[in-house]
Amino acid sequence: MAVTIYGIKNCDTMKKARRWLEEHNVAYEFH
Repeated sequence: MAVTIYGIKNCDTMKKARRWLEEHNVAYEFH
């Protein structure tokens, strides 16, 4: 099951969240 994230791609908070997900090998889909 993948997590779906909605946000602004160049937002610092979104970058941190996406980095955390990648570090923890969590599948996610960005919209």
